[in-house]
Amino acid sequence: MMMTKEIRQRALLALISREEISTQQQLLTRLCDEGISVTQATVSRDIRELGLTKGFGKSGLCYRAPESEGEGGFGGRELFPRTVRRVDCASNLAVIHTPSGLANAVAAYIDSLRGIPILGCVAGDDTVLVVTPSAEAAEQLALHLRSEAERTK
Repeated sequence: MMMTKEIRQRALLALISREEISTQQQLLTRLCDEGISVTQATVSRDIRELGLTKGFGKSGLCYRAPESEGEGGFGGRELFPRTVRRVDCASNLAVIHTPSGLANAVAAYIDSLRGIPILGCVAGDDTVLVVTPSAEAAEQLALHLRSEAERTK
């Protein structure tokens, strides 16, 4: 059955609030199970428009609505210490190493930081590159991130 965008997006938000869904394919399948005919491209667009992020659930990473998580949209301060293996600096760059698949979540957290000048982040699978305006700003960021990573170790 065809649904309006608003109804479809409300259904998607309801699904992720009651179930741990980790892939777009699972979202597509579950929406279809609920009688909502949708394409993968539409699900992808809905995820982007709703600002969904991934956070840790009981069974691993799963989609979360931005307001359902803390700072950074993925559990922020609570998750960060479990996701950072190492932080290095080189000139005005900071390089953060994470377990495989978690770099995007860490980049989202870094993008949410206030008070530290950041020009931008680029996330791969297990590495985040952060560009700052100066070597001092990169070192300030690295010190902050190392402190956060050590907080619960």
